[in-house]
Amino acid sequence: MEVEESEKSPPIKEHVTVETQQDTTVASSCSPQIKSLEDLLKATKVDLNIWEVERHVINKWEVAMREPATTVGGAGDSAEVVRDKDGSAHTLWTRGSNIPMHEDLYQVKVWLRRKSPQILAGQALLKRLEANAPHLPLPDLRRKKLPHRRAFEICIMDPHIGLLCEEPEADAPWDIKRSAATIMSAIDDLMDKASTFGPFEQAFLPFGNDFVHSDTVFHTTTAGTGQPEAIAWHHVYEQAENIAIEMVEKLRQVAKELYIYEIPGNHSRMADFTLAHLLRAYFRHDKNIHIDASSSPYKFHRYGASLIGYEHGHSVSQIRLAGLMANERRKDWSETEYREFHLGDQHRKGSSNPATLEEQGVSVEFIPGLTAPNEWHRLKAFNHQKRGAMAWVYDFTAGPMARFQHNISQYSHAVLA
Repeated sequence: MEVEESEKSPPIKEHVTVETQQDTTVASSCSPQIKSLEDLLKATKVDLNIWEVERHVINKWEVAMREPATTVGGAGDSAEVVRDKDGSAHTLWTRGSNIPMHEDLYQVKVWLRRKSPQILAGQALLKRLEANAPHLPLPDLRRKKLPHRRAFEICIMDPHIGLLCEEPEADAPWDIKRSAATIMSAIDDLMDKASTFGPFEQAFLPFGNDFVHSDTVFHTTTAGTGQPEAIAWHHVYEQAENIAIEMVEKLRQVAKELYIYEIPGNHSRMADFTLAHLLRAYFRHDKNIHIDASSSPYKFHRYGASLIGYEHGHSVSQIRLAGLMANERRKDWSETEYREFHLGDQHRKGSSNPATLEEQGVSVEFIPGLTAPNEWHRLKAFNHQKRGAMAWVYDFTAGPMARFQHNISQYSHAVLA
């Protein structure tokens, strides 16, 4: 029997339409060959110098169809003719398979709007400028490949070992065990953060800075101010000795050479001075540990292009520190490019003056303290400062290259429970 014309499966019709009004155009297509916005714009030859795309949609669906019918023998062969009883002849049509075929169809539709005269004029102007502007060659600022020479600085400020306080008169509890655990936690954290910048040929540490809370057997500061929250002086000194030694043992693992500078504070000037001498005696046989326990109230460390100064922060005005450094270390001043002063005392990043400043090429920065705000801080509303410790990485030639901060919130007191 003859296959009806309607049963034949013609190829899917493709169509693309473009409808344009005064300032808008809508273009759409339904074609397996046009699958993206770029394909449609190319097929419709839209001039993007005049039109801009406002929005577009892309739809995709699947259709099923039968394999097209062919004559017996395939294309190019003569069709088989079948004759009915009445003698009429018909061509015999057949299909290779009755399994449905699947094909993906895409509909892409885009809405365009005519660019405003201002935009067209601006774009035309930019093209003219680009075509006619003179070429200005830029210098090739390639980064120098420097040899790997780096140093690590760590600042543990104002631990006030021997302070005993509890909540609610203080913001947080503080005692010898907590101060020791907090110091070691800060050192471990800062060493870990800086480790990816190593190895280091030097490490340096300002020591003191009110390492101990009181300075006499009468529970007073060096100047005689009473500290009612101080623990027995002899016991504190022995524990501070053990903590200081453990700090040095940790830091000697960071670099080949370790430099320690004693910086006297206002709470424990004598205790910090004698503890530094004790450390120098304890590590006297290690030629890679250098301890400056001199009576100078400020110290300096030179590493390549960097010069770092230390002062507790309670004696010298920040504005005078640049001149102080220039006069104290004249040769180093002339040979260095990066100069900094790191101060303590304020237990926070700041003072009555700016927290950080740069004066005559010297950056001055106050380092936060580790100790908890005690009753005196709360009475003066000096609490709620962010406690912590700081560390830096210096390149021998390029100067300071990284800084790290340890926040007290990273430490858990669960081990002390």
